[in-house]
Amino acid sequence: MHFLSYELRGDHRPNLVEVFKNLSERFDGAYNIVYMNAMGDLVVARDPSGIRPMCWAMDGNLFAAASESVALQNLGFTKINTLEPGEIIVIEEGQFRLERFAPKKTPKHCFFEWIYFANVASELDGTAST
Repeated sequence: MHFLSYELRGDHRPNLVEVFKNLSERFDGAYNIVYMNAMGDLVVARDPSGIRPMCWAMDGNLFAAASESVALQNLGFTKINTLEPGEIIVIEEGQFRLERFAPKKTPKHCFFEWIYFANVASELDGTAST
């Protein structure tokens, strides 16, 4: 939170892709960040190594993101996408965009996620968890 608030300082509307690009240069390890500000801007970001899974779905103007696809399936979504390592989803003023905010690194998965935490009905990075 300290690094994020430092990046957001000032009286201007920040470029959210640039904010998370700067954070990725300081962070190392597993993280997924979901951020929403008072203006209703939403960000979903996945670390460049893809250590933790992140998926998303959109149906009309309804958007959802989760670490497991089964959570989105339970909400009724049928087309579920994987957020690639180093990618960011930004929704500003109702406009959706998917961008790369950090170079993709060699994949490093957390196998505890696959073995102990994941629901057997989930797909992680396009692969069934069982």
